[in-house]
Amino acid sequence: MRERFAAPTWLSKALSYPAHHIRWKIIAPYVVLAALMAVTGTYLVTRLVTGSLEERFNNQLAEAARVTSD
Repeated sequence: MRERFAAPTWLSKALSYPAHHIRWKIIAPYVVLAALMAVTGTYLVTRLVTGSLEERFNNQLAEAARVTSD
């Protein structure tokens, strides 16, 4: 008897297709590693750029406050 919420056969075949081939067993870890490195690199670059922009903005505010007080 089939389960009520079972995945369609075409979907289960499509999802299990890469697992049966040695090519995917070799490529998959490198794809995962590349994705993790891309996410990590994007995060780090974003943090550095926003930190730099925040420091620049704060310096401009301090300079404007000095000019105003003079």
